[in-house]
Amino acid sequence: FIRNRDFSQLIAAFYALSNASKSAIHVAVPCAIAGIVVGVLNLTGLSLKLTQIIIGVSDGNIALLLALVAVLCLILGMGMPTTAAYISVAIIAIPALIRLGVPTLHAHMFGFYFANFSFITPPIALAAYATAGIADENSFEVGKKAFVLGLPLYILPFMFILFPSLLLTEGVLLGIISGIRATLIIISFLAIILNFLFTKLRVTEKILFGLGGLLLFFPNIILDITGVFLFVLAILFNMEIIGSKEKHEQPAATVDIEMDDLGPSQLNSFSKKT
Repeated sequence: FIRNRDFSQLIAAFYALSNASKSAIHVAVPCAIAGIVVGVLNLTGLSLKLTQIIIGVSDGNIALLLALVAVLCLILGMGMPTTAAYISVAIIAIPALIRLGVPTLHAHMFGFYFANFSFITPPIALAAYATAGIADENSFEVGKKAFVLGLPLYILPFMFILFPSLLLTEGVLLGIISGIRATLIIISFLAIILNFLFTKLRVTEKILFGLGGLLLFFPNIILDITGVFLFVLAILFNMEIIGSKEKHEQPAATVDIEMDDLGPSQLNSFSKKT
């Protein structure tokens, strides 16, 4: 480009370098902050102590350990960007899961998800508050609504532990089956929260969805079949409401007419129609 005196490529290269530097700031700053946190934890030995405390409180109970780690990940992720949140939980919370026998990939995915759920978890729901600013709405109300709508997603990290094949670590076929199971569970509980699927849910449909979703949590072939049956039954009940004449037929419009206000010609035409 020097010989042809065409500096457009050189200018484009400078713009690319400038944009890359600006983009790197969004990653470099959180990593630097996370590095300070990790350094403090390593120097003080607090990370090892926290791991021992969590394991001691859970007393080897994996369900209690998962609940404690989930709460800790939510707290550590509050107000932090994705990268820094994950690095923090990877140092502090996830080792407790690995020490009690949870596979490394599943433990990290569990911590990663809950660390990022802090974006929609009050009181510091950064994503919800940013959305509220854009929409010019009350930030607390938006955060509360985001939390309620996202409640079914809080179940997903627990499924990584209950159904390891969900992360495709035990073959594609089992992964697809676990994916269908997880989808049915999330749809069931989301329908109950929203009180709506195809139409507004009745009490019977809520019970069917709730029982079906709960049964699908247990890896048992009989319970799985029962759960799927209840789920399909709830959908059929809900879809029958769509075709229900009682719900969707609009009543004929009625107009109160004073007979005295009608003229002779109007009375004659009215009598012919009726």
